[in-house]
Amino acid sequence: MKKSIKTKMISLVGLTVAVVLILVTALNSSSGKRLIGREVDKTMTGTINREMNRIESDLEKVTTMLQSIARMVGSTYETMPLSEYEKILSETIKDNDIVLGSGIWFKEYAYDPEQKYVGPYMYKDGDEVVVTYDYSNEEYDYFNQEYYLLTVDNFDIHITDPYYDETSDLVMASSSIGIRGTNGEYVGCITVDIELSSIEKIVGEISVGETGTAVLTTASGTYLAGVDDKKKVLNDEVTIDKDENKSLAAAAAKALATENGKENYQINGKNYILYYDRLPATGWKLFISIAEGEINTDVTKMTNQTALVGVISVIACITVVFLLINNITKDIQKVNNLAKNLADGNFTVDKLDVHGNDEMAQMSSALNNMYDANKGMLTSISGQAKNITLSSQSLEDAAAELNSEFSEIERQMSTINESMMTSSAATQEINAGVEEVNTNINVLADETSATLKHAHEIQEKAAAIEKQSKESAAKATELSTKFEVKLKNSIENAAVVENISQLAEVIANIASQIDLLSLNASIEAARAGEQGRGFAVVAGEIGKLAGDTAQAVANIQNTISDVQNAFEVMSDSAKDILAFVQNTVTTDYEAFVDVASRYGSDAEFFATAANGTSDKAEVIRRTMNGLAGAAENVAESSQLTAEASNTILGTVQRAGDNAEAIKKKSEEQLLIADSLEQEVAKFKL
Repeated sequence: MKKSIKTKMISLVGLTVAVVLILVTALNSSSGKRLIGREVDKTMTGTINREMNRIESDLEKVTTMLQSIARMVGSTYETMPLSEYEKILSETIKDNDIVLGSGIWFKEYAYDPEQKYVGPYMYKDGDEVVVTYDYSNEEYDYFNQEYYLLTVDNFDIHITDPYYDETSDLVMASSSIGIRGTNGEYVGCITVDIELSSIEKIVGEISVGETGTAVLTTASGTYLAGVDDKKKVLNDEVTIDKDENKSLAAAAAKALATENGKENYQINGKNYILYYDRLPATGWKLFISIAEGEINTDVTKMTNQTALVGVISVIACITVVFLLINNITKDIQKVNNLAKNLADGNFTVDKLDVHGNDEMAQMSSALNNMYDANKGMLTSISGQAKNITLSSQSLEDAAAELNSEFSEIERQMSTINESMMTSSAATQEINAGVEEVNTNINVLADETSATLKHAHEIQEKAAAIEKQSKESAAKATELSTKFEVKLKNSIENAAVVENISQLAEVIANIASQIDLLSLNASIEAARAGEQGRGFAVVAGEIGKLAGDTAQAVANIQNTISDVQNAFEVMSDSAKDILAFVQNTVTTDYEAFVDVASRYGSDAEFFATAANGTSDKAEVIRRTMNGLAGAAENVAESSQLTAEASNTILGTVQRAGDNAEAIKKKSEEQLLIADSLEQEVAKFKL
């Protein structure tokens, strides 16, 4: 079954438009997934960082507390009684919600030369803080406990992995830090026990979208928070990298081995993305997972909408093509009907109505001319039948020549048709090349604009640098002059340090007298009994203050000696710096000003060149746009010309066949001249 031209063209156009729209839809879907994937990565990374900052904020309270207590104990352990430490730690524990208890664990004989174990421990008991020394004995031997061993000669903060306390039904962790004495020696450690309910609350509140959930684990993968089953928390046998879901376990194993990133896994055939990061202070890992389908929801919706628009576009294109082809086929059908009537010898029908000057109109005009010529010829034959015998020989010769001409026309039309097809293909290739060049020109224009912008920015920066260099050179000269004057004054004022040393000796004598006075006051207060107890505390504090003052005076005297030595070194260094500024810096600044000036001139030249390139790129772009339109018009005209050539070629072939038949008929007319009138009568004129 042969397909009509209408069916072929509609099928071809519809299929082409459908394929193009399918490719566009697939490209949009792929680009959308990549774009949304990058945005989701940024959002998830930001969420993890924000939540990790909240967790680290809670832990930072504990580490700050540890450092403060360690500094306080390290500077006062030689003079402060344990009761004061108990009071200070009790208040600190009350003020911190996540702290459960704290202890001071002195090195053997460090606090009291007669006691090996000195380790007061304070813990919360309801609303009260209880002090106990039950762990300050050889039986417990805190010197061999992990928290103590981690801090020996080590003054960094250590936080242990959390553990579950059945008595309090809380998840806890212990932190410790070494105590540095006044001379930098190790004298013990401070411990703070913390409960992690606030951290569990933070993890439990993390929610991203509809399917995003969070889990907190140790560095080895043990669950800390974010799981519903209490039995899984702190169970070394049930870790995230040993999960029943093999896909999740494999992704978690990779995550535990790296600092941060993301991994993919599946649950019941659905794809999930696992984002993770590490807490620097503890090494704990925070995981957030989200369903990939939720991420791609918008992409799927966009793809469906694009597909719907594509279907509508295909239908619209097919409709427009159908209307156009239907109009063309009507004209072709008229030509076909006229040709059939002519083939049947019916010259009583009307000629074709010719409108316009396109290929179809030209073919119709040619057919009308052939109609007029043949009808006139047949009319003439009919009117001059008697003379047909004489003209038969002439007709035979004319028919032979006509047949030869038609053969030549047929050959020329075939050549024209092939040339037009080749020209159409070449024009399409030119059009594609023009589009590619136009795209590159657009890119060049955009890049040239960006280059021009950068050139202006460089020019502005060069001017600013030149200005700043001049100002800096002037300031350097002024500074060297002022610095030279101040250096002389400082050397003259160095004698003040000697006066401070003498004052320190006087203060030391006063402190000794105050200490003696404090001792006498304590004796008198003891004699006074109960009434003098308050005064005894004051006298003790005054004595302590006198001791601290004496120690401070000794430190001041040592410091004065160091200051004098340092001042001599500083004086020599200052003289070297002054010489460097005067001899080197000022000269370098002048050279730098010259370089900045040339830098600005180069930037101006670069901006001018970039501006010229931008103008030329714009001219090329307009030229290529015009060339693209011209190439497209040529391609369309070539295609239409090729189609018309095919049609004309068929007509010429049929006319050639008719000419051959006329030639044969003219030969026969010599024998059948007597029956010519009967043959002519067959035509309807």
